[in-house]
Amino acid sequence: ASLRLMRLRAYLLQQTGAYAESAAAYRIIVAVDTDDFESWNNLGNALSAAGDAEGGLAALSKAAQLQPGNAPVRFNQAAAQVQLGRLDEAQATLQAYCRDFPTDEKPRVELAAICKIRGLDGEALQWLEEAARLAPHDAELQVKLGLERQFAWQMEGAEVALRAATTLRPSLDEAHILLALHLEHMNKASGIADVVRTAAAGGVRDGTTHFLRALVCRREGRFADGLAELAGL
Repeated sequence: ASLRLMRLRAYLLQQTGAYAESAAAYRIIVAVDTDDFESWNNLGNALSAAGDAEGGLAALSKAAQLQPGNAPVRFNQAAAQVQLGRLDEAQATLQAYCRDFPTDEKPRVELAAICKIRGLDGEALQWLEEAARLAPHDAELQVKLGLERQFAWQMEGAEVALRAATTLRPSLDEAHILLALHLEHMNKASGIADVVRTAAAGGVRDGTTHFLRALVCRREGRFADGLAELAGL
């Protein structure tokens, strides 16, 4: 009668990838406890994962209606709208999310992604700049920002963001690789050797170190050595 076992069953099914069975269990819960916003939220996620995007959005919208002050629920609702291609709705949901949670970077990152889909590159960069100000210690966000600055031909700013990413998370392979490629394209290849050293010291994967060393070898004309490095990937 408490539904505790049913909630546990639904959760375990969801965690093990049995999304349709999990959704069925969550339906039993919300049929009894119609105000259980967490179960409505989980039902929506399970349905979306099971391929029922419409049903997933309906459940997530119900969860958001029951608990409009819950940020993860709003985020999931927007994700379901994007999944259905309802970009206008998703954008409105995320913009309201930004107003209600002015210090949360996540909706801004998603708004940037929607702007990219729509070809609004300038707006995408603005959203990422705002997100990065809110979460200055997020290395992956700095990578996104660096790439978007590159796209806008803000090359110095791109380098700043990529270097920040390597500092914030020294083991982030992507940040070191993108920084090295950026330096190469900007004719700053002499700096790649430093990237190799900091990457190795930061604990990146061996394949990343081999790739970076191969870049150095290519610039120096040591092609046989470069091939040897690539063979180690």
